[in-house]
Amino acid sequence: MDDYVCISHNKRKCPDPVCRGRAVRQGYVAPSTRKKVVPPPVIAVEPEMLWVAAPVASYSRDGETRESLAHYVGAPCGHGNVPKVADPELPEGWGRIVDPTARKRLENGERLPTTDGAELVAVGLCKTCAQLKL
Repeated sequence: MDDYVCISHNKRKCPDPVCRGRAVRQGYVAPSTRKKVVPPPVIAVEPEMLWVAAPVASYSRDGETRESLAHYVGAPCGHGNVPKVADPELPEGWGRIVDPTARKRLENGERLPTTDGAELVAVGLCKTCAQLKL
């Protein structure tokens, strides 16, 4: 069944994806059974360092609250107008937390102030960073 000659290149078992797709549709070749390749998770260069984004205002019946989310340095997240966290320098308006226990403390609901004097308080990890396996 896998022995076919493509009409475009006159080759047996042509590696060209267009020719292979045509052969699959015509029934000359079985469809590929390869699994989708999943990229490896991005691991932060320094998992004990977090960057804290500028606060985002949210409104509820209790009034306005301003909360900041923490991100791992090198994480693949970016949210709207916020620059990618993988940028080499800390974006303007952001702060930094240097603490080896910061992730566990944030997961336990603790609010963490920045350690670089930026006067920001992280209330949790962003959803993308929280899913990273470190």
